[in-house]
Amino acid sequence: MRSYSSEWTEGYCIHYTSDSEIPIEAICWSEEKIDQEQMPSAEDIARFMDNPDHTTDYLVTEARELIKGCDDGPIWLSGLGSSVVSILSAMLDCAPSERGLRYISSSICASKSLNQLALVWFAHFLWPFKVLNRYSVLLDSKTKWSQHCDLRQQVLLRQDYRCALTGFTQLGHTKGRPLCNLQITRILQRSIMGSEKTDFLGTIAREMVKNYVDPTVDLDADGLHNFITFQYDTSVYFNYFMFSLKATSNAGEYAVETYGEREWFFPFKDVIVFEVDTPPDPRYLRLHACVADVLHQSGAGKVMNKILFCLYERTGAVRIADIIDLQGMLDTLALRYSLITALKLP
Repeated sequence: MRSYSSEWTEGYCIHYTSDSEIPIEAICWSEEKIDQEQMPSAEDIARFMDNPDHTTDYLVTEARELIKGCDDGPIWLSGLGSSVVSILSAMLDCAPSERGLRYISSSICASKSLNQLALVWFAHFLWPFKVLNRYSVLLDSKTKWSQHCDLRQQVLLRQDYRCALTGFTQLGHTKGRPLCNLQITRILQRSIMGSEKTDFLGTIAREMVKNYVDPTVDLDADGLHNFITFQYDTSVYFNYFMFSLKATSNAGEYAVETYGEREWFFPFKDVIVFEVDTPPDPRYLRLHACVADVLHQSGAGKVMNKILFCLYERTGAVRIADIIDLQGMLDTLALRYSLITALKLP
């Protein structure tokens, strides 16, 4: 397991991973900025996607050939553990449907800059979901306590006061089972909130969900169907995309898929079944699983963890609106290191 360390110098903090003596901040600078204007237009994508002469297999084959000609991408991406090739390939491999596969392969075929296409998908599709889930506690703090209590009771009752993954029971219920204090966890974090109504997902993420995952997903709905009951540890792991739930051929049944090599300090089920009238929305679980698959296979999740690690010392001052802007984050971290170097701080 990769470890992280911090080093304070005259009020500044720089961060390292165990496999590198180069600070994370020093890797974040790059001349190649993320430019969403270089995304292929909807019309350009449609010329490939809607062409009846282009089978899905043909589009995928063409896309993979184009990917072979890509370089690793900017230093911050390759230096922190991923690459343009990995992201583009993972987006193809993890497509949750043939429609999604046609959309991704058509986007690759229509793109004039595959480097920028991968960076935009990283910054405007994967990154927002990672950030919203990582800082879900800050988002949930905006919910009125009375509303939270009512909803929590509904979700707990629906799942018979048990953790969906481990079967652990809420304190005060059902003797003879392991007990814990259960959490209710959003599958899809709210992206619009507050008086300013800031959309933390943005247009590109919404278009990606519509075309890549499922056009019927309502990204702004919230209610009982958007919650699962977990014990605290599994709630954190779910929010951090360390495991996902994938639908099987049986109604209401989901296989548990874990990511990465780590120790799990409690037994958990291989399959979860929701035998209730109002189960978690399967479209939300499909979206969560799709993002988790791409983050893991491409290495993008590890890159994001390293970037977010640089914020840990000032978590109390974190504003979601600031973190959502990945390019701004990279520029800020690089500037911080440049100042340390220029001032020759020890």
